[in-house]
Amino acid sequence: MQPDEVYNLGAMSHVAVSFESPEYTADVDAMGTLRLLEAIRFLGLEKKTRFYQASTSELYGLVQEIPQKETTPFYPRSPYAVAKLYAYWITVNYRESYGMYACNGILFNHESPRRGETFVTRKITRAIANIAQGLESCLYLGNMDSLRDWGHAKDYVKMQWMMLQQEQPEDFVIATGVQYSVRQFVEMAAAQLGIKLRFEGTGVEEKGIVVSVTGHDAPGVKPGDVIIAVDPRYFRPAEVETLLGDPTKAHEKLGWKPEITLREMVSEMVANDLEAAKKTLSAEISRLRRGDRAGVISMSRQRIFIAGHRGMVGSAIRRQLEQRGDVELVLRTRDELNLLDSRAVHDFFASERIDQVYLAAAKVGGIVANNTYPADFIYQNMMIESNIIHAAHQNDVNKLLFLGSSCIYPKLAKQPMAESELLQGTLESTNEPYAIAKIAGDQTVRIIQPPVRTRLPLSHADQPVWPA
Repeated sequence: MQPDEVYNLGAMSHVAVSFESPEYTADVDAMGTLRLLEAIRFLGLEKKTRFYQASTSELYGLVQEIPQKETTPFYPRSPYAVAKLYAYWITVNYRESYGMYACNGILFNHESPRRGETFVTRKITRAIANIAQGLESCLYLGNMDSLRDWGHAKDYVKMQWMMLQQEQPEDFVIATGVQYSVRQFVEMAAAQLGIKLRFEGTGVEEKGIVVSVTGHDAPGVKPGDVIIAVDPRYFRPAEVETLLGDPTKAHEKLGWKPEITLREMVSEMVANDLEAAKKTLSAEISRLRRGDRAGVISMSRQRIFIAGHRGMVGSAIRRQLEQRGDVELVLRTRDELNLLDSRAVHDFFASERIDQVYLAAAKVGGIVANNTYPADFIYQNMMIESNIIHAAHQNDVNKLLFLGSSCIYPKLAKQPMAESELLQGTLESTNEPYAIAKIAGDQTVRIIQPPVRTRLPLSHADQPVWPA
């Protein structure tokens, strides 16, 4: 291929998730950058290929000066930022050591309607649109005093391209130079739909209350409704209070200036999410008219237990459910509930009145762990599955989703793999112990389902296969 330009935008970029999966974050964000640089060097492309590294304002963390510029000292405050710090300096090192055209763009927060729903800006615009249409009742946030420099992704992509067109490689801050709080972002988003808010209380007691509603875009709210609240679960272990970039160098050297204002960007994002919310509402109404109540997405007041909520899959499920605001999540760490203890699991279900279960908990490991402790992988995973499924059955849980694994398929299963391929051949030997336990859980769900269909609609799902 021998590319002329490489833009490394790949990363595990969610700060909260980096605290839950620090090793994965380091492997992708830090080592991933090194692998790309090494590939360029190994192939003798260091004089041909220009390399752009997407760096981050999270490097500044506990900020040492305001605003932050290219020479401001770094003080990262999360595993994500620490991994990105390595990526930043290894890019500089390869530039200086091998004469590579390699540079860092220190990107401050950049948004658009395509932003992931777990990031605070999109979480806000999506929730406000849903609340306006009556699909949600309240948006729960963390630190609303956090200050950020938000720009539009379109402007920032243009700047990234410009960085690789200059004669010599240099590092640049990519920012707007204007700062707003999370609270102000919420107010802007609500205002786009004619909702005026006032905020009362401080800290975890702060609430956003509807003062007035104008126009026709928010039929689901009325004055006096509390639609914004603080949930301490969203506080970071190490908070980054303020980020404000100084784009002077980009303007003076490259002539770059952001063209899209924050208000214009918020308007675009809210409009996109409002359209989606209206489609969802229309679909719900159609289902209700058909009498298909089971198809309606509302899970009001449901108590949901996520077993394994700190794992990669379990944490993703948790984040999605937390956005709803109308469900109560019941979460337990390994120290709080030993899933290998059948009595403890049964007592937990008996006392907590669980409505739904996501069974994502498992003893996991790689090839070496499977081969070293095969009995543990079979026994512990089968015990976890059996204890939860049995306790859910005994305590009238309405729904349970068992998360399986792609490794339960035969080693030589037909591609793409269909459910009919299960139990049709020999398993891959390197993860056979784990696969056997997961097959046991899968078959337990399949066998137990028909006799208790009215009480326990059990189902199973394969975990996604992540690229190496």
